This record gives sequence, structure tokens and C-alpha cells, in this order.
Amino acid sequence: MGNIVKLSISQKSEVIKRIDERLNGKLGLNLKLPDELKSFSSDLNAVEVDLSFNESDNGLLGIQYNQAVLQNDELIELQYTEVNGVWLYQLNKVEKKKEVVEQEFKRFKNSKDYHIILDFLKEGGYELASGTQKVLKIEQYSYDEESKKSTNNFIQALSLEITEKDEIAGVLVFGENALIRFNGDEGTVIFNEGTPVIVPLGAGGKWKRCMADCIGCGGWESCIGGFSCLSACGSCNNPLSCVWCLGCAIASTSCLWKCRMCVSNSARPNECPV
Repeated sequence: MGNIVKLSISQKSEVIKRIDERLNGKLGLNLKLPDELKSFSSDLNAVEVDLSFNESDNGLLGIQYNQAVLQNDELIELQYTEVNGVWLYQLNKVEKKKEVVEQEFKRFKNSKDYHIILDFLKEGGYELASGTQKVLKIEQYSYDEESKKSTNNFIQALSLEITEKDEIAGVLVFGENALIRFNGDEGTVIFNEGTPVIVPLGAGGKWKRCMADCIGCGGWESCIGGFSCLSACGSCNNPLSCVWCLGCAIASTSCLWKCRMCVSNSARPNECPV
């Protein structure tokens, strides 16, 4: 994640107005935004995000605004980003229905890698924290004002805390596959054919180009939703605070494996496919 952007009172007011017009007026999301006085507070945070994929993009820097909002009386996290005539949002929600959480946890326990994951954690002195399972629901949408084209994406994933001697040490996220992020680690553990492998997450340069090619989203306009989410993982040392970007990553574990040699310090850079 990039530099913090300081906003004046009038700038915050204008951002809130654009969010309301686009997300409520255009898309009908029924988000309850802060009233005018509250929008002047520190609740609306802004940071720079780099959304470039090629050198020719010349560092596409957008601004991401983060705000807690209400939707159908449920408090959720809104990430709203603007860059070069494109705007997008991401809504981060936690599933409230117990039967859905139980169903996803059961699916994880029946997965092919479940016992492999438990053995891997046990060897390192870790364990899954009982009762910490949550179901993450991520909704993404982007709109290009010039082409009038839009993209939609929905991700659902199970998360569980990992502990070491009763202290939180990381988090596991499970979708179709599983990944693990430990506190303070730059890499992320995925399971390739039953073998745990550490792969980079949130790197730049060839890694971003490889990921874009693998995901198949083409140029930055169509990749913007996924990468604005993934980019948050690169600088996140506390997995619990960046569990949402890990939720985005779980949808791309095969690409994380394919692009693992595309970082600057990789052991075998010749294996990078781009």
C-alpha cells in the first residue's frame, strides 16, 4: 500500500458525494454513508495505490478511500478507488448465517489438503484456533467512464486464525484451495499437489504482468479490481488486518504458483513465463 493522502474538509465532502452518486445513485447499493459532519472526520482514509502492469503504464497511481458504511443495517468495509477515469469499489463483508459458516468449514475439513495442512502446521508448532472460523464475502465492481465498460467479481472464502502457544501467529484462508500467511512473513504458503510452497504476494514488475496474463484480465482497466485488492498484501505484516486481500489471493493460487519465479530475487528467473 502506498503513501497516505491527506484530505481537506472540502475534498472529503466531494469524495463522499461522488461515492453516493455512483454507488447509491447509479448502482443502487443502498449504502448509508456518514453524515456531512462525520465525513470531515478521520473515518475516511485515503492512500495511493499503484495499478500499473507494464512499464508503458508509467506508474498508474490511483487513490483508494477506505470507509466503514452500513448496508441493510450491517456494518461493512468499503474500499473505493479512482484512477484515470476508472472508478471501482470493493465491499468486504463477514457472513452472519451460522449454517453458511458451518457448511464452509465442513467443506474445508473434507478437502484433499486438510490433513496435509494440519500436519504442516503441527510440524512448525502451530495449530488452527478453535472457533475462529469466518466466511469472508468480497464484492468488486469497476467502471470505465470512457468506454462505459464495467466488471463484476464475487469471492467467498473461509478464514481461520493460526496460533503458536496460544498467541495469534497467522491466518489460513480457504476457497477452492488454501493459503497461509504468518505474522511478519513477506511470502505466502500455498499447497501445490500436496506440497507446501512459499510464493511471493504483492510484488511488482514481471510478477504483476505474469499475474495479469495468468488471470486473463488483459490491461489494467479490467485487472483493476483484483489488483487493487492484491496490492494490499505486499506491505501487510499482520495477516489478520489484511485478511481481505488474502481472500482475493485465494482465487488465484494457481497463478501465484505459476508466477513465483517472476520476482527480482527469484532463484530461477528463467522459469518466469513473461
